[in-house]
Amino acid sequence: MLNLKDLNSIREQIDKTDELLFDLLTCRFGLSKDVAQEKIKSFSPVYRKERESEILKKALESGNFGQYIAPIMAEIMRESRILQYGELLPFDKEFKLNETLNSQKVPRLPSGNACFCGSEGAYSQMAASVLLPDCKNFGTDSFENVCKAVYDGNADYGVLPIDNTTAGTVDEVYDCLIKYNLFIVKAATIPISHCLLGVKGTSISEIKTVCSHPQALNQCSEYLNTLDIQKEQFANTAFAAEYVSKKNDKSTAAIASKFAAQIYDLEILNDKISKNVNTTRFIVLAKEPVICSKANIISIIFSLPHESGSLSSVLSVFNALGLNLLKIQSRPDKNKPWEYFFYLDFSVPEDNPENALVALYLLEKELPFCKFLGIYSEN
Repeated sequence: MLNLKDLNSIREQIDKTDELLFDLLTCRFGLSKDVAQEKIKSFSPVYRKERESEILKKALESGNFGQYIAPIMAEIMRESRILQYGELLPFDKEFKLNETLNSQKVPRLPSGNACFCGSEGAYSQMAASVLLPDCKNFGTDSFENVCKAVYDGNADYGVLPIDNTTAGTVDEVYDCLIKYNLFIVKAATIPISHCLLGVKGTSISEIKTVCSHPQALNQCSEYLNTLDIQKEQFANTAFAAEYVSKKNDKSTAAIASKFAAQIYDLEILNDKISKNVNTTRFIVLAKEPVICSKANIISIIFSLPHESGSLSSVLSVFNALGLNLLKIQSRPDKNKPWEYFFYLDFSVPEDNPENALVALYLLEKELPFCKFLGIYSEN
């Protein structure tokens, strides 16, 4: 039977021990701050792996509870580094993001021209019209060519799909974010509503062939299975709509948007043919970072040292600084088998935006690769 008197006595001892720990930790963090003040003079590295490894080894060998003490010491040292980076940050002129993120904010993106992937009537053009209403837009034939147009100065902005609720991530776009030195300046999640389109006067019973992008055909497969039709694949939904318009044959229909129906003068035969709610997240890319007044999301891409627990260590930094992670996505490093890049979105707290800078500063200093992709708002 549990003796509450003995249990209360033990708890009193724990409370007294905790008070000692609080005092010792306060002293330790004060010393860490003193170390930072010395490092400001020389800008010597905050993270010294060999010293931390030595301390962790001592913790492991410290007694019967070494296996429990070591991870606590690892967390204490991580918090100490965060404190030191916060002290050094205002003095490090080589950390250009400090200047970038504190630069003048603009109320909205400047007008210009925007490139999207696809032809007239594509969902990406619709997204470009929504995201950049003051810009002229034009299409190209691949995600990479959208990035090239922006990088080469032939477009002010590029509009690309990056995630879809039914098809998942658009891997090629993530690869382009690694390859090209471009910045996300805006994002939006837009409903994708597939419609069955035909030339005017068509009845559904007349249709023998339905054309569209493979994903659109799959997303509408339940509806299409109720029809006696053949499926024909096209590079995108807009190409399919254009083909049906030019063919002018009631036996051929397309799956595309209401936007495409207007452009190619087609009739909407059915506007409820998707089997699931379908939304796509689009991003706007620019050659230089542009920070709008309501920007509150930061995106980065980074790689990790090939060590156990390295991802967990990075994520704990965001937790320690009170930064909310919105998304993390991995992509294989094509030049290093079994190694990965990580794409990460996090929100910037209104009450403490400096913590976002501290996190970026730490990652830039400690990771083998860390690329800032932009700070932006998302609708």
